Amino acid sequence: MHQNTSWNGFYTHILSENMPNYFSNLFRARQPLEFHPAADGQVPKNYRLKGYQALIDDNTNAVDRFEDKNPDVPATESKAVQKAREKKEKVIAHLTEQRKQIKQYNPDADKLIKGDPLKTIFVGRLNYSTDEDKLQDAFGIYGTIKRLRIVRNEAGKSKGYAFIEYQEQRQAEIAYKRGDRKKIDNYSVLVDKEQARTDRYWLPRRLGGGKGEKRRAPREHQTYLKDIKRELRREWDKDKKEPATTKKQKVEEQTAVSAGFVAKTLHKNLNEKAIKKDSVMENAEDREEGEL
Repeated sequence: MHQNTSWNGFYTHILSENMPNYFSNLFRARQPLEFHPAADGQVPKNYRLKGYQALIDDNTNAVDRFEDKNPDVPATESKAVQKAREKKEKVIAHLTEQRKQIKQYNPDADKLIKGDPLKTIFVGRLNYSTDEDKLQDAFGIYGTIKRLRIVRNEAGKSKGYAFIEYQEQRQAEIAYKRGDRKKIDNYSVLVDKEQARTDRYWLPRRLGGGKGEKRRAPREHQTYLKDIKRELRREWDKDKKEPATTKKQKVEEQTAVSAGFVAKTLHKNLNEKAIKKDSVMENAEDREEGEL
């Protein structure tokens, strides 16, 4: 094989060798392309278009014909983002439903709640197998039980708490002080006063209230819930905004009520002082008459 640095010499050498045609054709140069002048955007009338070009007008771009410039392609999200979004939507739906139930919550209208709230105690953290007889034996030592009710679901299964009404308020106070952390069926029960009808701002646990120990949740989860509640409160406050005139009238009404209450209290105090003064004078006159 001769040493030649030019390509032409290399091709000449390849073709001059005794090689098969199918192999030598791989190194054979093709014919140059035929030159055609530019059409300047206009296709001659006698020029026949082929393929997809036949469907395109003279001055139309193929991309504009077959594709949208700003297609509405939905943005895709990763599984982590989707999971976080679904979790937030679930929490918001739960808090919104909870807010509706709080507005409808009225323990005084519940037909199952009976008796005097000052004579009633709440017993929680009960064993689900504990019945009325065991509870009667455990708390009957503190006084005469007038009414006892274990709260049950529609299927008749205990929910783990009960209400006990005593004959006297003093007995309920004794049971409240001595019955807390008492063991019934190997369960240490929680005893508290009835809060639903005695505390105006109290809410049950299912509505986000309660005064028991909070569920042990990670700090990150608690912070996450606080942030969502803060966002929801802002939205609710925007919907609840009142006109300036209404606010002004509200302030005036509260001022008038406060002034009336103060005037009524002062009048009552003056009357009491006058009555005391009259009684003191009468006692002094009685003493003088007695001495005489």
